[in-house]
Amino acid sequence: MADTIHWADVIAEDMLKKNGKHFVAAGITPSGSIHIGNMREVVTADAVYRAILDRGRMPILSLLSTIVIPCIRFTLFFRRVTQNI
Repeated sequence: MADTIHWADVIAEDMLKKNGKHFVAAGITPSGSIHIGNMREVVTADAVYRAILDRGRMPILSLLSTIVIPCIRFTLFFRRVTQNI
């Protein structure tokens, strides 16, 4: 049976071939309903980060999350609020 390797280990090995600091970053900006699929980006970065840690190196991990309200929704809300003033 052939040996298998996890995809995060492959990425970690490729990153460690390069000298310098190893930076892993991910960010999500859900613009609709928040669901479990929004976590894919964060989970992917975390898997690579942990694979690098397992090899005795200290990568830098950066995770960013923002919530964007579509402009049309904000505009309609703003109109309702200002009409009541």
